Amino acid sequence: MKALSLKAKLRLAMVLMWIGLLALGAWSALNARDIMMKERRDGLERIVEVAHSVVGAYAKSVSEGKLTADEGKRQALAQLSQLRYDKDNFVFVVDTQPVLLMHPFGASLIGKPVGDRKDTQGHAYYKTMAEVARAKGEGFVEYEASKSGNADDRAPKISFISYYQPWDWVIVSGVLVDDIQTAFHNNLLKALAILGLIGAIVTGVMFVITRSVARSLGGDPVYAAGIAGRIASGDLSLPVELDSGDTRSMISAMAKMQDNLAEVIGGIRAGAESLNGAAREMSAGNLDLSSRTEEQAASLEETAASMEELTATVRQNAGSAEQAVQLAQAASGIAARGGEVVGQVVTTMDGITDSSRRIAEIIGLIDSIAFQTNILALNAAVEAARAGDHGKGFAVVATEVRNLAQRSAQAAKEIKGLIDDSVDKVSTGASLVNQAGQTMAEIVQAVQRVTHIVGEITVASREQTAGIEQVSVAVAQMDQMTQQNAALVEQVAAVAASMESQVGGLYASVSAFKLGGEQGGAGQTARVGREPGLRQLALSA
Repeated sequence: MKALSLKAKLRLAMVLMWIGLLALGAWSALNARDIMMKERRDGLERIVEVAHSVVGAYAKSVSEGKLTADEGKRQALAQLSQLRYDKDNFVFVVDTQPVLLMHPFGASLIGKPVGDRKDTQGHAYYKTMAEVARAKGEGFVEYEASKSGNADDRAPKISFISYYQPWDWVIVSGVLVDDIQTAFHNNLLKALAILGLIGAIVTGVMFVITRSVARSLGGDPVYAAGIAGRIASGDLSLPVELDSGDTRSMISAMAKMQDNLAEVIGGIRAGAESLNGAAREMSAGNLDLSSRTEEQAASLEETAASMEELTATVRQNAGSAEQAVQLAQAASGIAARGGEVVGQVVTTMDGITDSSRRIAEIIGLIDSIAFQTNILALNAAVEAARAGDHGKGFAVVATEVRNLAQRSAQAAKEIKGLIDDSVDKVSTGASLVNQAGQTMAEIVQAVQRVTHIVGEITVASREQTAGIEQVSVAVAQMDQMTQQNAALVEQVAAVAASMESQVGGLYASVSAFKLGGEQGGAGQTARVGREPGLRQLALSA
C-alpha cells in the first residue's frame, strides 16, 4: 500500500466505492425479496389456518350429532372449495396416501392417487406434502406449478400445509412466487441504476478533487517526500523538476525554499569563514591582554600587601598611644582621687582639732566643777563639825565627796595635758596634710598636661591610620578591580575560544550542505517535464 502512488490509491478508493455501492444495491434488492417472501408465507399460513378452522367447525358438528360424518366432510370440502384470495389463489385437500380429496380446478383427479405426480424438476410434491404432514403437522413445500392452466408455462410455487389428523386431511394452499423474483430483479435494476448515478456523481467529484489536489501538490507525494528528504539531509545541489508554468504548487514552494535556503546557507558559510578568522585574532589578543593584566594584578597585590603591613604598624602605634592615654587618664584620676582624699584628711584633721579644743573646754568645765565640789565638801565638813555627833555621818560623806572631787580634778588635769599635746600634734599633722594636698594638686595638673599631650599624639596616630587605611583600601580596590579585569579578560578569552570553536562547528555544520556551486548556483529549479506518473495526479475518467 505504501508503494502505491497517490493516483493509484485514489483509483483503488474509487474501485472500492463502486464495489460498496454494488453490494449495497444487491443487499437492498435481496432484503426487499426476503420481505415479500415473508409476507407471502404469512399470508399462506393465515388462509390455511382459516381453512383448518372451517374443517374444525364441521368436525365439531359431526361430533355433536348435528351432521353425519360423510355429510360433514362433504359440506366441509364444499365450503373449502369456495375459498378464494388474491383473485385466483385457492385451497385444496389431500390425504396422507396421498389421494386428492378436493381441488377447485382438478375435478378429474378427485378421488385418485396423486403420489406419482411430479414437477419439471422430478419433485413428487404431493408425496412430500403427505410426508411433512405426518412428520411435522404443518410446514412449507416448494415446487413448480403450471401458470394460468398452461402446462408449458410453469413457475416456482410455495405451499403451506396443515394436517387435520381426525379426518386424515392435509389442507394445502399455495401461491406462485415468480412475481417476487420479477420484483427482485426490478428492484435490483432500480437500485443499481440509482447507485450507479450516485457513483458517477461521486466519481466526477473525486475526479475534480483529484485534479485540484494534483495541481496543489505539483507532483506525486512520493517525489515531494524525496525532495523534502534531500533538503533535510542537507543536499541542496539537485534541481527540483517543475511543470511549465507551475508557480503555486507545494513542490514549487519547496523549490523556492531550496533556492532561498541555498542562498542563505552560502551567506552563512561566507560569514562563518570571516567570523572564524576574527575569532582567532580576538582570542590571541585577549590572551596577550590577559597575561599583561595578570602581571599588573600581581604587582598591585604586592603593593597591597606592603600597605597592609604599614597599616598594621601604624595601627599598633595608635593602639599603644591610646593605651598611654588611658594609663595617663587613669593616673590623673588616681592623683585627683588622692587629692580629694588628702583634702578629706585635712578636713578631718580640722574637725579633730576643733573636737580637741571642745574637749579641753569640757575638761576645764569638769575641773571647775571639781573645784566647786571640793569647796562645797569643805563647807559640808565645817557644818558637820558644828553639828557635833549629829553631823558625823554627813561629815563622812563630805569627806568622800571631797576626795572624789580632788581625784576628778587630778584626772582632769592629766586629760587636759594629753589633750593639749594631741591638739599640738594634730595641728602639726594638719599643716603637713595641707602641704600634701598642694603637692597632689600639682601632680594632678602635671598628669592632665601629659594626658592632653598623649591625646594629641593619639589623634594624630588615628588620622595617620585613617589615611593609610584609605590608601590601603584604594590599593585593595585597585587590586580587586585588576583581578576582576584579569578574570574578565580570561572570560573574554574563553568566550572567544568558545566562539571560535562554535564558529568552527557552525562552519562544519554549514559545510554539510551541498550547494552545487560557489555562490547562488545551488539548487536552481529545473522547470522540465517529468514522467506522467511523477508530474501529475489527474485521474482518467
